[in-house]
Amino acid sequence: MQRYGRMNEQYYGSRYNELKTQKFVYKLIAAILVINTVVFLIVGYVMSELSKRNTEKYADADSVNATVVEVQEVYGSDDDKNYDIYVSYELDGKFYESVKLEGTMNASRIREGDTILVYVPVSDRNTASMMKDSMVFDILSVVFYIVGGASFAGLVVILMLLTRLKKKSFNGYGN
Repeated sequence: MQRYGRMNEQYYGSRYNELKTQKFVYKLIAAILVINTVVFLIVGYVMSELSKRNTEKYADADSVNATVVEVQEVYGSDDDKNYDIYVSYELDGKFYESVKLEGTMNASRIREGDTILVYVPVSDRNTASMMKDSMVFDILSVVFYIVGGASFAGLVVILMLLTRLKKKSFNGYGN
């Protein structure tokens, strides 16, 4: 009789350790998915707010041909080379000099002396941008929302698996 008890103990003991390991792995994956979901949803929200702000700012913008007066190479924190572009333009009979285009541009083909089309908002004539619409921000926000939603769906699946493992452990395989 003792022999069968010991066999059961050995069986349930190894099964218990296996379940414990599975629970740990699932909890670790769940923690990663929670962080992933939160980060992607926040970044998606920020992108959509940038899109909204850009759209509102340039909704009534005037387009004007501007002359590039200076191109400065700028290196980011990860040594990416970008460019700060300064332009001059005339609008409503007034001349604006050395206006920095909004955003750091990856525009290696733009040279000093080039004429480019820029958009200048009515609310701030000392501001210019090469983009009037914010389609890039719109697309990025949708991508981040989709990835965040997929992470959340994965989290739900992991939590369902954890619940299933918990039920198994209460059905005779240990705690």
